[in-house]
Amino acid sequence: SLFIIASIIFVSYIYFRYKRKAFLIYAGLVIGLCFATLLIEAAGQFYTSIRPSYRLLHYVPEKTLGWKLVPDLEFIYTAPHWYAREFSVPIKINSLGFRDVDRKQEKPSSVSRIALMGDSYVEALQVPFSKTAGQLLEKKIK
Repeated sequence: SLFIIASIIFVSYIYFRYKRKAFLIYAGLVIGLCFATLLIEAAGQFYTSIRPSYRLLHYVPEKTLGWKLVPDLEFIYTAPHWYAREFSVPIKINSLGFRDVDRKQEKPSSVSRIALMGDSYVEALQVPFSKTAGQLLEKKIK
């Protein structure tokens, strides 16, 4: 306890004796860290404009939807890290960029189509195609 009291007295003495100098040191550190953060952020933004990450992923930018799946893509989806042993699902994207069977854009007048839009639950990359919400709904309707 004597050591703690002595260290508090010593730190107080240093702080009050050199408070202008300490303030300048701390201010310099804060400004330097802010500048370094801005520099790293600017470099990251520049790098991603040259090499966008979607080239490595299974999405591409799309004007109407924002993002959509890469057309005619086939890959195996596995869980990240230690879950990778649990499942791996083969994924096939159709020519229109949807996880569905290939369909013609022109439809007969007797056919009704329902678009199922949603988040990752609707995309359902973690489950086999036959168990996705869209396929289950299609089987129920038919």
